[in-house]
Amino acid sequence: MRAFFVFAVLVISINSFSQQVQFQQNIGWKGAGNSISLQSFTNADESLVCLAVLRYDSLKAFLLDKNMKLRTITGVYVAPDEEFLGGFVSDNKISFLFNKTHDKQVFNWIYNIDSNSFESYLIPFDLKGKKTLGHIGVGNFYYITAEKREPVINVFEFKTNGSIDQQNYDLSNAGTQHFDRNELWQALSKTAGIGSRDVDISVVQTEADCSIADANAPNKIYCRNDTLLLLMDNQIGSTQIFSFDLSRKKIDYKSIERQGIASVNDVIADQCVYNSFLSEDNLYYVFADEKSLSLVINSFSDGKEMARFSAGREEEIAFKNTPILQDGGGTIYSANAKRELDKTKQFLKKLLAGRAVITAYRNQYNQCEITVGAYKQMQSTSGGWSSFGGGAPVYTGGISSSWKRVTRFKSIIDTKTLEHISGEIKPSLSDIINDYTTNIDIPSKGERLFSLQNNFFYAYYDKSDKSLKVVKL
Repeated sequence: MRAFFVFAVLVISINSFSQQVQFQQNIGWKGAGNSISLQSFTNADESLVCLAVLRYDSLKAFLLDKNMKLRTITGVYVAPDEEFLGGFVSDNKISFLFNKTHDKQVFNWIYNIDSNSFESYLIPFDLKGKKTLGHIGVGNFYYITAEKREPVINVFEFKTNGSIDQQNYDLSNAGTQHFDRNELWQALSKTAGIGSRDVDISVVQTEADCSIADANAPNKIYCRNDTLLLLMDNQIGSTQIFSFDLSRKKIDYKSIERQGIASVNDVIADQCVYNSFLSEDNLYYVFADEKSLSLVINSFSDGKEMARFSAGREEEIAFKNTPILQDGGGTIYSANAKRELDKTKQFLKKLLAGRAVITAYRNQYNQCEITVGAYKQMQSTSGGWSSFGGGAPVYTGGISSSWKRVTRFKSIIDTKTLEHISGEIKPSLSDIINDYTTNIDIPSKGERLFSLQNNFFYAYYDKSDKSLKVVKL
């Protein structure tokens, strides 16, 4: 068995920190480039969070309570062929999962907090014929795949005894929705070149300010206690919802319809964009065509429409609280450009040129903060087609560059009445984090935003003093 190391909780180095920092721990890793990363996972009732700092050869983990008091410190060595898959906190144990990239196995370290000891397991994990959709670690760790040639969703639940419970859900006859052989994978994927497809799904692990980049996919997976929810926005005005009850091993299906969306705008599928986002008890839906923009809020439980906001192409968007801002231009030379759009029809043009995106969450002011945006992955390649000696044109190659163009505005809604709250928007979590980290050197994967019992925290690795820090927002 490989060696492992355990840190006793005796002396905690918390020196010269500002009043905002709730927790600080020296790690001592300098790290080359962005080799250091940070992961977080909470237990089921969000009373504990485990922060795992990783580099190529080791992992150091810190278990904190909701007051950011340290409960335990532990860590493991990482083998060269191991990729950190995720972890979870359950049954007073911390589980760390590593994918053995060449062996079709998962190496599982399980740390027992009470006995200050480790167990280790090597678990067979062959995903041949399956496509990974994502994974969620909240109380338990679920790894989710789809069969490539059959309409089946597979859920692998990792246990604290080193075992896996696999459940298979056949969507070929789930309620009124049917998928035949290849249709499920087609719906959950997108074209990625000639003859290939990539997964087109987001796993939403927190309702704390989900990024547009994570929410742009038309398919999303959420975790609600012992239920996984798959929401699919592949039809105009309709969100299809599959509920996988993991305790009862049962699948349910329903759809939420928005009346008047397609008929009022008189559109066809390739002339409009739409997407949805689930937050707490409501489902938020954005729809746009060349004539108008609509924001619809439905009750998630019964599908009832709770509120609707609209704006025509020549009208001002009355329900926005910020200007329409765009990050990223249309060419490689303007990839970092920023601009403000004055007219609604400009925003509609950006929406129709990319993907409509919507996110929503209850912010730190107890308001519902909604972001409505347009997302597009941009790409530019140097080189071109040339003809040599009168022969057939040949592509000469070149350097490919890609960047994201994001155009969006924010809207504030009263969480009780669902009415728009006019006025200047208060700083969001992202605004606060961006302002706080302006002069801090943080690896690109070295930060995490998480919530514990309705309080938001921001954890990051500070490369300047080689330490892990947590700030309450």
